[in-house]
Amino acid sequence: MYSYPTYDIYICHSGIYSENYRKLIKLFNSGKGFCYRCHSDEAALPSMKKARGNFTEMYKKMQRNINASDCIILLLDKSFMKNDRIRFEADYAAAAGKPIIVVNTDSSEMPEELHCAAEVNFSAEEIFCAVRQHCRSK
Repeated sequence: MYSYPTYDIYICHSGIYSENYRKLIKLFNSGKGFCYRCHSDEAALPSMKKARGNFTEMYKKMQRNINASDCIILLLDKSFMKNDRIRFEADYAAAAGKPIIVVNTDSSEMPEELHCAAEVNFSAEEIFCAVRQHCRSK
């Protein structure tokens, strides 16, 4: 029996209820290509709800999750420039030396200040290829 490699991935997105986020998780859960452990802020939601209004705690949790990841997948959409949390995550990941794979979900223009390892379209083949190329498997 063949086992797929496993990657620790942090998914940076505009919201866990966004359609693109749900599509990406469904794609990862399809079992085709690789296994992953997601360190996105979705996993931190219960503790974030307790710390509601306590942004210091929320950002510390994001930092721990980013540090535990091998790479960052950033779902780029028109809300990127308006969302402080997403910009913080991208800046922190870049400063931590984590490869950032930008998945352009709606043909948004990539901000000049965002340095990434790869920019791909929202297709399974392109995303899987970029993850394999830029992340270490377990």
